[in-house]
Amino acid sequence: MRRIGIALRAARIYLALALCCATYGAPSVSKVEPPNWWMGLSAKPLRLLIHGSGLQGCRLFSDDRGIVAGRSRVNDAGTYLFADVTILRSGTHALRVSGP
Repeated sequence: MRRIGIALRAARIYLALALCCATYGAPSVSKVEPPNWWMGLSAKPLRLLIHGSGLQGCRLFSDDRGIVAGRSRVNDAGTYLFADVTILRSGTHALRVSGP
């Protein structure tokens, strides 16, 4: 029973914003979907949808050993960043959005 509880513990994803200023203004993040996820479910990697402004040229990074930031891309308007992440262990993990 305890293993199931550990496997289903939510892996919360928070963005620690360390944003570089670009010529078109500083990027900002207003929302991340999904805001949390559960370990052991089949979505690997998990695709995050990050909504904000000024995201042109930005990428997602992580120095946290509990989560790996993978491929990322931004829509033409710079309002959505799509990023793949792989959660290695449950808990709260920091991600960083960084501009060009």
